[in-house]
Amino acid sequence: MTPKLFAWLIPRRRTRQVSTLMAASSAVLAAATVALVVVADASGSNGDVDEWVFGWLTPGFIVPGLVLARRRPDLAIGWMFLVAGVTTALTGAGAGYADAALARGWPAADWGLWVASWAWQPHLALGAVALFLFPDGHVAARRWRWAATVPLVLTTLAIVLAVIRPGVILITPDRPDGTPTGLVNPVGLGFGLEGGQEHLRSAGSLLAAAGSVSLLVASVSVVVRFLRARGARRRQLGWVAATQVLDPVILLTIYVVPSSVGPVVAGVQTFLQQAVVAAAIMRWRLYGIDVVVRRSLLAAGLLTAALGTYAAVVAVVGAAVRTTGPVVSAVGATAAVFAFGPLSVTIRAWVNRLFYGRRDDPYAVVASMSHRLSQAPGPDDGLRALTETLTSTLRVPFAAVVTPAGDVLARSGLDSEADSRDGSQADAVELPLDHHGERVGALRVGRRRGEDAFAHTEHVLLADVARQVGAAVHAVTLLHDLRVARQRLVLAREDERRRLQRDLHDGLGPQLTAVILKIDAARNRIGSDPSLADRLLVETRAETRAAVDDIRRLVYALGDPTLEAIGLVAALRDAASRLQRGSDTLTIDIVTDPGGDLGRLPAAVEVAAYRVVTEAITNAVRHGKARRCTVTVRLRRDLHLQIVDDGRGLAADWKAGVGVRSIQERSAELGGHSEIGPAPGKGTLVAVILPLNDATTRTVQPDPVGPDPVVPVPGPRAEQPRKERSGE
Repeated sequence: MTPKLFAWLIPRRRTRQVSTLMAASSAVLAAATVALVVVADASGSNGDVDEWVFGWLTPGFIVPGLVLARRRPDLAIGWMFLVAGVTTALTGAGAGYADAALARGWPAADWGLWVASWAWQPHLALGAVALFLFPDGHVAARRWRWAATVPLVLTTLAIVLAVIRPGVILITPDRPDGTPTGLVNPVGLGFGLEGGQEHLRSAGSLLAAAGSVSLLVASVSVVVRFLRARGARRRQLGWVAATQVLDPVILLTIYVVPSSVGPVVAGVQTFLQQAVVAAAIMRWRLYGIDVVVRRSLLAAGLLTAALGTYAAVVAVVGAAVRTTGPVVSAVGATAAVFAFGPLSVTIRAWVNRLFYGRRDDPYAVVASMSHRLSQAPGPDDGLRALTETLTSTLRVPFAAVVTPAGDVLARSGLDSEADSRDGSQADAVELPLDHHGERVGALRVGRRRGEDAFAHTEHVLLADVARQVGAAVHAVTLLHDLRVARQRLVLAREDERRRLQRDLHDGLGPQLTAVILKIDAARNRIGSDPSLADRLLVETRAETRAAVDDIRRLVYALGDPTLEAIGLVAALRDAASRLQRGSDTLTIDIVTDPGGDLGRLPAAVEVAAYRVVTEAITNAVRHGKARRCTVTVRLRRDLHLQIVDDGRGLAADWKAGVGVRSIQERSAELGGHSEIGPAPGKGTLVAVILPLNDATTRTVQPDPVGPDPVVPVPGPRAEQPRKERSGE
């Protein structure tokens, strides 16, 4: 209801003019209050009317209210602050006029006091309702709606009673008998009832006190909502809740300290609370609020240091010479000037440390990171310690280490939260992480609220940090790859075991069982039916040969025995011959270094090379319909393999299948590299590099002049029938 009321009263196209008018009116009334108080004091006022101190609260409502009304005119909170500022200024001006009129004998002193008696009350209810509507202009829950409505109703009744209450004018509930001036309400109504004045006076005091109670309930609601909130809403409510928790402390200070200090404390408290509300609504970063806070804190610190030095020196020198005057003031000012330089350096360093961490001491940041990294139990913990150190030492909102694919390896702070500052990646700077010239990730660091970029010194520091972090990220990547490879190895071993178990159980087992049964049957019939026994033995021999072939197939699946017996090149030629025997059109050429003998290579390298070449040829024939394949094998510091075919090549939308992934995985397992792409002209080219261990690396002569020898593999030929030998 309240937001709609303000929207109805103030057209959107007039918000700037109305807000400016309200702020200007409050400023004029506040200035008039100061002038009237000065006149009253100069005329010998006895201080019976001191309600002009409500004018101290005016700036605390007007400044945040004006900002909110201009930036967020759709929210009723800013307009409530402006109305509260106008009413407190009106209270100060009315009370100030009454005080000056009594001191100088001006007319209408009762009217000034009458205005103050009701104008001071709206700011309590409006402040309470603003807290209930914080931060989006709507009451958070249904259970708080009655608490947000009751203050407005009670305050309206209290104002009506203050306007018409007869008898001595009452202003605040702490003066139930009225002001010592004895001024009477000029528009008081007794309603013709006996004892009506007392009833109205009591009712008005109770209703006026209800405003303070409603403000207390609103403060409790903010604290409760803060405890239950999450994410950005929790951060919005946090600072406001902190200012509300400080209310009892500030109120106690107002009552304990001398009366001349209490109004100042109340004014500072009001400004602080409403300014925090406005800043939280603006989501902190907008309109440079954080920057204003930092600079204001620095200015306040410098001003306090200068004034404190001046006051201390004046007090000490005045006590020593037992007099005050221009000379003592000059000594204090001189001391303040000389002390300002060192104090300003200290205060500036303290403010920078508070908001920017230790960016002015890069050595301390690097030393802290090195210490945390050395204490980390593992690479993953080291990266996490790194991000935590960055966020704590540089006071940045978040830091994260990400892979080139965008996966987060470690982070600290609010990175990537949906509710963190409305898009943390847009407010971050990314620095590349390299290791031996290879991009291994990025260091993402969030910019502080209110800043568009880091300072040059911070960029240099973060770049130095990024250069040191690349090795740690590489170690984490290797650790991750090792874990994945270990899992794949375990899975591959289990799959191979299951396959062997299945082949032995489902294939070889039934075959051997059949052989045994037929041998038994032959033995039983050898005397009575020799021809049947002979036929059974022939079948048994065929089945035994099939079982031998299955065993040979299983053995070759585990590893080609010829590879270990005759070496890589000879094994490749033998495999090429077998592949050609299965096709009438396929031609395979093997290209090697002069001499054609690579010597013995590490077993893992030979097996991987053999599997890569046979898989590539199989893919070329099966999927590419190739008629010719050329296999190049070169030994340099590493083993270089190249398989080129004349098939139909790769499709535009091709995806790696089982064979291609097998080639990639076999090369990657040995730390090698593989590339698969179109061959010059047509067909497919597969290039693989397999590194050799230092212990097996040999000195290789440079490439000779002239073409490499091409060793043709014998072309397709019909397989000759083998003579059966006894005992085979």
